Amino acid sequence: QGIPGPKGADGKTQYTHIAYANSADGVTDFSTSDSNRAYIGMYVDFNVNDSTTPSDYSWTLVKGADGTQGTPGKAGTDGKTPYFHTAWSYSADGKDGFTTTYPNLNLFTGTSDKPSTSTGGSWNIATIGVYKTPKVGQEYTLSVEVPEADHDVMMEVFRWNNEGERVGWALSTKRIKSGEKAQITFTWPDPTDSGATQIEADLAWTNDTDTGTYSYCKAKLEEGSIATPHMPSSSEVTTADWPRYIGQYTDFTQADSTNPSDYTWSLIRGNDGATGPQGPQGNTGPQGPTGPAGSNGDPGKIVSDTEPTTRFKGLTWKYLGMSDLTASDGTVILSGTEYYWSGTHWILSEINAHNINGDNLSVTNGTFTDGKIKSTWNSGAASGSTEIENSHINMSATNSSSKVTNSLGLDIQQGFGMRWTDPASNQSRSVLLDYGNLVFDRNGIAAGLNFDGTNLSSSMPIQAPNTIVKSTQFTVSGIGIRLDRMMSFVAVTFFGRASSTISNQTINSMLPVGYRPITPCSIDYMVPGHIADNGYIYFNPDGSIAIMTTINSGYYIRGTRLYITNDVYPS
Repeated sequence: QGIPGPKGADGKTQYTHIAYANSADGVTDFSTSDSNRAYIGMYVDFNVNDSTTPSDYSWTLVKGADGTQGTPGKAGTDGKTPYFHTAWSYSADGKDGFTTTYPNLNLFTGTSDKPSTSTGGSWNIATIGVYKTPKVGQEYTLSVEVPEADHDVMMEVFRWNNEGERVGWALSTKRIKSGEKAQITFTWPDPTDSGATQIEADLAWTNDTDTGTYSYCKAKLEEGSIATPHMPSSSEVTTADWPRYIGQYTDFTQADSTNPSDYTWSLIRGNDGATGPQGPQGNTGPQGPTGPAGSNGDPGKIVSDTEPTTRFKGLTWKYLGMSDLTASDGTVILSGTEYYWSGTHWILSEINAHNINGDNLSVTNGTFTDGKIKSTWNSGAASGSTEIENSHINMSATNSSSKVTNSLGLDIQQGFGMRWTDPASNQSRSVLLDYGNLVFDRNGIAAGLNFDGTNLSSSMPIQAPNTIVKSTQFTVSGIGIRLDRMMSFVAVTFFGRASSTISNQTINSMLPVGYRPITPCSIDYMVPGHIADNGYIYFNPDGSIAIMTTINSGYYIRGTRLYITNDVYPS
């Protein structure tokens, strides 16, 4: 499931999606859950579900799943190799739940990161998880923490049949001391005819004479040989369970740092948005049936060309005047029309009948003739008509001044069509939709989509605007800075040579809208041949950049880094 981000101005919630693969195009070993891959892919949209199409993601080489080795970059001129390091956390400073291994979902359900206890003797067995659909030959890793225990505890993996009974001896065991976290890696064997169908994991005393209490938490089963941080299962996980921040830095040491302050942290996953505001009140429902008459009997009916001066609830009045009349309550009374008094307002009377027989029916601004309904309207600024006949509906509207016309047609056999025409500019647009085709027309040039039951084809190339790379660049005292925007990511590339010395300088309005980071980002650079003078530049959401160290005249600076933006896509 995708990662909800900050709510946009139109009320939609933005989601950041992450996937993993073993190739730069994301095709090899693609996965949205197993981080045991060499590449990480990301993209942002408004759909909560992760795409399973690798080309939807922007791919970056990161590191091996064990999180201990950085990704080597291109060697510098002094022969040192830079390494790119990544970590995840639940807080902006990286201290809450810091990990260099992205967590997999739990194959066990009902687990918790809060301790449970088991008390007793005679082995004191506690089942910590059951997985009902293991795959033959698949490697699994089981992990658990035992915060406190009166004696050593044994972690065991057994095979179960469909009735929940053990089949054979334990597949694997491990002894755990109080305060320890332990893991077991094992391979699910071919059950042949043993009847084994499920993985069962439990904890127990190491002998049946021990008695007392032990606690346990964070029980987890996952595919592969790496124990990643505890997570709920796919059916239980919420947005808040995933790490919210990603940390990155580059240095010349191969091992990942375990110090959160070494990383630059960026938000990748927001909390679930709050419930939206109350929607507008719906239209008033139809009037209920008239109740029985009150104690003063039938209210009666008045027929006149003036408004009755004596009014009471339920009074019916038929207005005989030749022109419309504005009543004392503000209601416009139509000539030859019947109203009743609600107690505060005149209400137009309705006729309810099972059958009305006649040749033609005429109503205000409309006709009903031989099964054809036609209505016309005029608002002053525009006029139009609506026709309903047999299996189709036609609607049209024309602007009174510009003569621009919009029309719409709907037929249950022929499909749906819309057309816009501007006679002044000789411009037109149209769209047609039937059971297998969608056709667009712009000033006589047409393009369409066709679905033949197996394939969806287009008569012209289709290009998504937010997958196009947009670029801009600028220079500061001879130093070139290039910005490449793709989706929600901006790649910063340094080039050029300093024409003068720059020291601790802030320059406003350098980053155009469309390329500005969500939060201030520290972007480091290298000075070939002068490694001790390597430094960093702050890229800020207000468009300014702040050079934090001294760049001497004549120095070359190099490097490419990445940050996230939520700016409107550049045009």
